[in-house]
Amino acid sequence: MLGFQVCQIYLGLKTHFSDKNFNFLQYGKGKISPTAYENRKDRFYFEKLGVKYPTRQKLVEFFVANFVHNPDAWIKNMDDDVYLTWKGRMEGIYSHFEDELLDLFEWCTTKNLTFNSLFQSNKGQHPIIVRLAFQKIISLETFVILDKLLKFMPRLNQELDDIIWNEFYHKVVKYSPFVSVDLNVIKTILRKHLKGYGNLKG
Repeated sequence: MLGFQVCQIYLGLKTHFSDKNFNFLQYGKGKISPTAYENRKDRFYFEKLGVKYPTRQKLVEFFVANFVHNPDAWIKNMDDDVYLTWKGRMEGIYSHFEDELLDLFEWCTTKNLTFNSLFQSNKGQHPIIVRLAFQKIISLETFVILDKLLKFMPRLNQELDDIIWNEFYHKVVKYSPFVSVDLNVIKTILRKHLKGYGNLKG
């Protein structure tokens, strides 16, 4: 893929993750003229990536992984290891989700908490599930998947209004379209383990 095309994808995704009004899935690329591209001092990095990851899908994945890891990342700071770690997680997303769900259920049991209580906000305080994501006790992918299934984010966004939450909400909303799962599989996993942890249903 040409370096110019790589740069368009990069700029599109950079804007997607930074601008709430821009949707990469709608526009597919960022705006840059061939002349502006030729004047960029970092165009070598785009040309190198175009050879290393010659398909659009792989480039989108590479940039998504790096922007989720570091929203302020620049092209010269982007890391193959970040992408490969993300790719491995996504290829085993159902096992990854199930493992984290079981850890979450065990944690709830030790704290004598119900599953539903994880998603409750009290007087503007961040709910437990959000704090667990902040602390990286659960991954962002698991958080996104739970929201895809339970749709708790719109409600929380009505209840919470602080800088930390607003930044996190923006990140989740922007990342969610790139976490592709079959919700029927997710429902089966959740129901199976909730059945085994009957004390969490209260």
